[in-house]
Amino acid sequence: MAPSFEEPATIAAKDHLNGTKTTFTSIEDPTYPTRSLHFLQPCNKNNTTETSSPKLAKVKLNVIIVGGGLGGLACAIALARRGHNVEVFEQAAELGEVSTAYIIECIKLTTEIFQVGAGIQIPSNSSRLLNSWGLEPFLKPVVVEPTGMSFRRWDSGKLIGHTKLVPDFRKNFNGPYYVIHRAHFHDALYKRALQLGVRVRIASRVEKYDSEAPSIQLASGEVIKSDLIIAADGE
Repeated sequence: MAPSFEEPATIAAKDHLNGTKTTFTSIEDPTYPTRSLHFLQPCNKNNTTETSSPKLAKVKLNVIIVGGGLGGLACAIALARRGHNVEVFEQAAELGEVSTAYIIECIKLTTEIFQVGAGIQIPSNSSRLLNSWGLEPFLKPVVVEPTGMSFRRWDSGKLIGHTKLVPDFRKNFNGPYYVIHRAHFHDALYKRALQLGVRVRIASRVEKYDSEAPSIQLASGEVIKSDLIIAADGE
């Protein structure tokens, strides 16, 4: 019989670092199914990784999004799928498909890659949403779906824990667990946004906001009015 939380089993073990004995508390694995994930079944019936068609907005707005990063493009996709007219303003001079040469150069600069966080993990809750937005065709060629994650002791490399991802995560959470390069993720969002009719203006730095109009003013002096302005420039 498995021990309860009130009466845990104890194990005496020797600490190899200082030679002292330490008592650990352990909870044995139950011999019966816990049914802890059964609450997901009705949820999974209503969720799918396939592209779904949302209800269109009753009132279609002209929306300006300032910033063409991950957040700005994701917002643009969500709004465009509802039928809104979306225009993204990005100050960078280039925005689009990342060249192979650029990726190779990034790989060479290993230290810099880790400093800027080039690797992104997309858990099932996120991948399910992204795929329902129609990003799967753009993500599939560039993502990696690891089969599992292993945890090892730092001093010996001994395996002390393992989380199985395939096929468990797709089965339990109705979505894959992805690992992707940040540049590839951005490129996938950009392509999907363009596919939905989102207009992206590069080299368009926004200098001023007017919340009363509402409108924005570019560095060039051009003023653009809209029904709604969303700041996604990270500033």
